[in-house]
Amino acid sequence: MGINLKCLITPPIELADSPIEVVVLPFSSEILLIIILFSSHHLLLKIPSIAINLPNSQHITVSSIYRPLLGNICTTELDRIFNSNTKVIAIGDFNAKHSAWSSGQRNKNGIIIHDYICNKNLNILSPPEPTHFPYHINSASTLDF
Repeated sequence: MGINLKCLITPPIELADSPIEVVVLPFSSEILLIIILFSSHHLLLKIPSIAINLPNSQHITVSSIYRPLLGNICTTELDRIFNSNTKVIAIGDFNAKHSAWSSGQRNKNGIIIHDYICNKNLNILSPPEPTHFPYHINSASTLDF
């Protein structure tokens, strides 16, 4: 019995309002990896996600996040990622700064994410070293976690 990977979007999105791109990759002779990337002018996060069904009937959703630099994160987007019946691992470039995971000044998106994870009792794991080193100022920060 192997690991079964399948696509997952929770809750369903309106296709007319959110163009989606589906990529199907052969993972092995028995498993297909289906990645769904959706974005629109309403969504500021680009989220390819996969659901992994483990042999012990547990499910894990893994989401790779890229949040463009401009604009603010909406908690509705975070709810779409974290309000599911599965355990979620969300990794990526959030472009969010906060003293809880980064040195230097915090930004509005860092405050939004920090407040969200505190209110929802979630855990954040960030690298011990900065992930972003801007050329124009001497202020390294952690934007990826």
